[in-house]
Amino acid sequence: MKIKLITISMFLCVGIYAQDLTSKKGEPILPEKGDWSFSIDANPFLFYIGNIFNKGGIATTTAGNVVTNNNQPPSFAFLNNGQAFTGKYFVENNLAYRGTVRLGFGALSDREKVNNRMLTAPSASANGYPDQAKQVENKWTRSYTNFAASVGIEKRKGKTRIQGLYGVEAGIFLRSTRDRFKYGNALAVNIAPAGPGSQQNVTVNLDDEFTGAENVDIASTLGINGANTAGIGGTAYARVTDRKNGTTFGFGARLFGGVEWFISPKVSLGGEFGWGLSLSRTSASTTVYQSTGNANTANPSANSDIVGPTTIKGAADGNWGFDVDNNNAFNGASGSIKLNFYF
Repeated sequence: MKIKLITISMFLCVGIYAQDLTSKKGEPILPEKGDWSFSIDANPFLFYIGNIFNKGGIATTTAGNVVTNNNQPPSFAFLNNGQAFTGKYFVENNLAYRGTVRLGFGALSDREKVNNRMLTAPSASANGYPDQAKQVENKWTRSYTNFAASVGIEKRKGKTRIQGLYGVEAGIFLRSTRDRFKYGNALAVNIAPAGPGSQQNVTVNLDDEFTGAENVDIASTLGINGANTAGIGGTAYARVTDRKNGTTFGFGARLFGGVEWFISPKVSLGGEFGWGLSLSRTSASTTVYQSTGNANTANPSANSDIVGPTTIKGAADGNWGFDVDNNNAFNGASGSIKLNFYF
């Protein structure tokens, strides 16, 4: 009962001061000429308030038992997975320039230890046990770049705490990723092992595969001919050394409309939807494979085996759309609840 009374009181307070566009301290409620703003995702704050009223938190199941975690405090969050920063500048009380910017770049790496295949099995040690198998390191590095920017004009309608907004904006975006692989076992051919622990031939092995990287494949499925069949079970494999995924470039423009409710001076909850045209194109990918093969397929012999690269290019593609977009790549989020700050 107390919860219901508190909720009703909050709405009554809003109604009482709905037409009062200044606070008790004389602070203006609505944005004014010269104000700046930025927006964040409102969901963490709404979840926090909701969990206070329902006396709960996040329910999880551990070993068959339901455990309710404490209500987590809210934190600033971007408007979408694109992690875009959005802001506005008011040139008039009801007219603002708005923009969205996203700039991200970096690299991730994964390292794994694998057995050294460059040497034959070691000889038995003095106590009758073989020496410990030597290991080498494989490394996978992924670098990425994400850029998006948009500019637009926003008009406002309304003189109360609830304001409508509408306008137009346009933007561009660019995305690219690249994978590089370094292998501890160097491929080798035409080697006659001299005995235990000596150098030997090395072909591509499934040990070189990183989970989720898709860096090892059957050579014949890639169209790599003449590959050495000394692999596992007589199957020849090829491994990626460098993969440039296609770069995606796009642009678009849209009309948008929405509403904001000013819950306190220069702070509002709001959301908007957009309707517009977007076009994008992804360039062809380039992948360099490494494998062992035979240089003389007509008359193969042991000394005609080679280690070589094969470059495979993918196909470019593109798309376009004219629709209501709920997660626009360059205009920020549509259809989300936003918390807006003006200063």
